[in-house]
Amino acid sequence: MISVDLSPWNSGDYEPDAYRVFFTVEPHLVQQFTENVLMRMQDGTQDGMRAVTPRRAAICIETIRICPVVPAPSADWRKQLRSANGPNWR
Repeated sequence: MISVDLSPWNSGDYEPDAYRVFFTVEPHLVQQFTENVLMRMQDGTQDGMRAVTPRRAAICIETIRICPVVPAPSADWRKQLRSANGPNWR
């Protein structure tokens, strides 16, 4: 896991504060985040947030998204792009 972004999504006076969570991971790890894993992560994240917020605060994790990190381009990025798209790509 490279980073975690917790974004408020929906908050109101009479409803729990909802959040969206974005986990940034290496591209080869994205496939490991199955629905079961995401559900466990959602429960665990929600429990963790409850531990650090006031007891009267009602919170929920609305969604969790797994985002692959975008690699930084190297000095020979044109060569990498050509090899990824085939020799005839211009």
